[in-house]
Amino acid sequence: MRAETAVFWVGLALGLAAAALAARLRGRSDEGGEGPAPPAYGWPFCIALALTVFLGSLSLFRVGHAFLQGGDEYCRANYALDWAEHPFFAPNDHIWLSGQAVILGALYRILGNMRMVVAFTSLAGYGVAIYFTMSLARRLWNSTMAGLFAGLLVGTEEMILWGAINPQSEVFFFPAVLAAMDFWLAGWIASRNAPAATRLRARADALFLLSAACVGFGNAFRYEMWYFGAALGLFLVYRFLRLLRSPDSRSRAWLPALGCLLIAAFPLAWMISSAVRLGSAFAFLENCAKSNVDTNLFYDLSSPWKAFLAYPTILWLDHWRFLALPAAGILLAWVSRRRDALVFVCALAALFLVSMLISIKGGIGSNCRARYTLFILLPLICVGTGPLAFLWNAPSTRIRRIARPAVAVFSALCALSSFYIARSTYPNAYGVDREVLEVVAGLETESGGSRPVPSHYIQIPNEHLVVYPHRDYHVFWMIRYHSRWPGKVWGLYDPRLLEDCFGWAPPKTHFLIRQPAPQIAIPPRLSRIGDVGSFDLWEAAEPPAPK
Repeated sequence: MRAETAVFWVGLALGLAAAALAARLRGRSDEGGEGPAPPAYGWPFCIALALTVFLGSLSLFRVGHAFLQGGDEYCRANYALDWAEHPFFAPNDHIWLSGQAVILGALYRILGNMRMVVAFTSLAGYGVAIYFTMSLARRLWNSTMAGLFAGLLVGTEEMILWGAINPQSEVFFFPAVLAAMDFWLAGWIASRNAPAATRLRARADALFLLSAACVGFGNAFRYEMWYFGAALGLFLVYRFLRLLRSPDSRSRAWLPALGCLLIAAFPLAWMISSAVRLGSAFAFLENCAKSNVDTNLFYDLSSPWKAFLAYPTILWLDHWRFLALPAAGILLAWVSRRRDALVFVCALAALFLVSMLISIKGGIGSNCRARYTLFILLPLICVGTGPLAFLWNAPSTRIRRIARPAVAVFSALCALSSFYIARSTYPNAYGVDREVLEVVAGLETESGGSRPVPSHYIQIPNEHLVVYPHRDYHVFWMIRYHSRWPGKVWGLYDPRLLEDCFGWAPPKTHFLIRQPAPQIAIPPRLSRIGDVGSFDLWEAAEPPAPK
């Protein structure tokens, strides 16, 4: 807590110092002007940053954080395994968007190893997200150093480190939303800086089309992207109408029109599927809202006003140490008259407001709540790196001698505090006890992992494993994910189905039944061969020959 407090107050002090310096320099120098964009980052730096994130995530993996952040992540991996067995467009309840299941499931069918698929896609996805964070900050402040600081702060943030080793939907959502913001800002700058005769030039509209394509891709992973898509769609409609009014640019009107189609394609297909299978195009919204209420662990959603404040509440409770920098960045943009940064802040504020309004009806998820506001926090961090870059590049040598060590110490303090939180906070999936975590860690070892074998260890035979965890669904998801043959791990939650399975299960089938055992008859062909913590382990023999 002391480190987090220090990050907040030191960040606020540095931000105010940057704003005060900018106010003094305004009108006397070109420092902080909006000139040509600085050069992009080279491959050596990108590789070094990716290696830093990889080593940080590997460190968390070694202390047992991998895939244990929450039952939600295990369920998403099993969702992909289900898709690999029987491809589908949408689940029956239409709650979870299917983009992640399609990608992970398709890769699993090619590689045959879900752990490898998750590791590759998670690291690659968050690596791309960090790169676009850097690019967005560099473009906002016209400073390479702003991008470097953004990459450092975001690359070491605890939720990013956790996410880089977890099958979260944010693996694909964050790169999409950050790339969309970066392309949109690039298009805005291109159209604003063009001469009057070519203001609506094709390059700007092509960048807006790229932004729309990123939104269209992200629509398949998180509903939050639909909010962004609605705002960008209105902007593209405005562009389309404006292009039609000008004879010189009418030939390019198809670009924003195509962008609108890309944004609307997946949501429309999802609503059509909901109408066909659930009877209403908006039935999935009711299911999502009910699911959020049923799994709510943190919020008081008893009134619309409290639901409206859920997003800012999470942002403050879980990310408060970072919020001083964005506030100082907004002040610096105002003082130094950075129009592009101010326009971006206004657009981000509109997106945040739309998210808050929709949460009144749809609620908000509560599993690992800190990640639900990252789509707002990451661009805010880009806004907040402006003061750091401004102080680092201060025109006075005397000021730089003081400012650069302070900025370097602050950046290191942010990174170390985030890494400490990531390592010291042991994820606990839906309150599951350590015993289950040890069981799944043992399964990973059995499947070729590198962790030591724990005391509770279970070998899955090359037959079937039937899990009866009562109503603890996450136990089945975990065991199935960590097994060598996920297609042969079955989960049963009805004792009548379990009793029926006793009769027809193939020989050598193992039954992992959580105590207390259900009150059902156990046939003689089953023999108890041991226990795994609070689970009894049974094995099925050959069925008796018919008389």
